[in-house]
Amino acid sequence: MKILVSAAQIQASVESLAAQIQEREGNRPLTVIAIMTGSIVFLADLIRKLEMPLRVGVVQTSSYRGTARGPLAINAGMMPDIAGRDVLLVRQGGAVRALADRCNHRGGPLHRGALEDGCVTCPWHASRFRLEDGSVDRGPATSPQPTYDVRVAGDRIEIRSAASRPA
Repeated sequence: MKILVSAAQIQASVESLAAQIQEREGNRPLTVIAIMTGSIVFLADLIRKLEMPLRVGVVQTSSYRGTARGPLAINAGMMPDIAGRDVLLVRQGGAVRALADRCNHRGGPLHRGALEDGCVTCPWHASRFRLEDGSVDRGPATSPQPTYDVRVAGDRIEIRSAASRPA
């Protein structure tokens, strides 16, 4: 059997990722979510390297019905609660938008960033994200900012992770 990635390479990647997370998040509580069963071994190695308060969740997904491949379904009942998380809320026209407040590039506080043309700009490294869907409008960030579904109910604003949306 040919080894494609050595154990040492995997361990080095885990250590590098843990160092990046630790630098970005400091000692802030972190929710780590494993997607699909195969990621649990990697997740276990990763969380052993993190020195911060952690909550761990597993998202159960499926895309096969018997032997036929179908649409990806997410079991929303297993999603972790987002209570206590920092969220940026912005009223944009008649809509309220919600994004994770900490920039996914380097952890900058988006609530201190500039709002312009339907985007928020991180004050630390100028990554710019669209309020509507969290997509990157300008880097250095390379991945979308997490978003939340929003519902205004009377004088309350209710949010839930967009990832918990039924398929």
